[in-house]
Amino acid sequence: MVTNITIINKIMNEYLLKYLQQGYIINTQTMHGSQSDCPFKVDLSKGNEFVRVFTKRDRCYHSNNEIIKELKRNYYYDGDVYTIGVARGVFKDKHLFARDDSTIWMDKLEIVESRYVYTVGWSRNLGYTEDLEDVKHACEVQNSRTNHYSCWNELEKEYTDIEHLLIGLRVVKKQPRTKSIHLENIDSVRKYTRCGNSYYTVLYTTNSGKSGSVRVG
Repeated sequence: MVTNITIINKIMNEYLLKYLQQGYIINTQTMHGSQSDCPFKVDLSKGNEFVRVFTKRDRCYHSNNEIIKELKRNYYYDGDVYTIGVARGVFKDKHLFARDDSTIWMDKLEIVESRYVYTVGWSRNLGYTEDLEDVKHACEVQNSRTNHYSCWNELEKEYTDIEHLLIGLRVVKKQPRTKSIHLENIDSVRKYTRCGNSYYTVLYTTNSGKSGSVRVG
C-alpha cells in the first residue's frame, strides 16, 4: 500500500521497541554530530553490545542493491530508496561507546536486519511503499505517460508547394505579431504525427532574418 513518509518512522519505532524490550538502553554518547555514512540513527547498548537503528536515503542510481538494479533495468525506476535497518557490533571495551566523544562508524558494524521503502510519484503526490508491486505499477504508469509525450516529433512530410504555402500564409497572418508576413517569408509547412494524431507547423522567416513557427492542430 502506498502511504506517506511516516511509514519510515513506524518501521524505526518497531525496531527500537524490539531492542528496548530486550534490555538495551539508548546510548546518547555516540549520537553526536552528523556522521555522513549514517545521518539518521538511534544508538543503543547493553553491556559490550552495541546496536544502531538507522535510516539511509539513497538515489536509486547510487544503490548496489540487486532488487533496485532490477527496477532500474526493467522498469526505469528513478526514485529514492530508504533503507531502515539494524546494525550490531560487539566490542571488548564497552567504554568505547560510553565516552562523550565516542564515534562508531557503520563499517565497524554488521547489518542484521533491514527493510526498504521506495518513493513513487512526484512532488506533492509523492508516495512511500514497501511493496514492490506498488513500485512496478507506478513505474508502468509513469512510463506510459512518458512514451505518450515523447512521440510528438515524428516528421511525416514537409510541403513547399504553392498551395500549402498559401494555406500557411493565411495561418501565420492570423497571429497578432506576424500580420506583416508575406508569401515569400513562408519557408514550408510540416506535417507531424504524434501518437497517431497529426498536426501541422508553418515555418517562416521574417525580413530581418528571424525564424519562427506556428502550430496548427
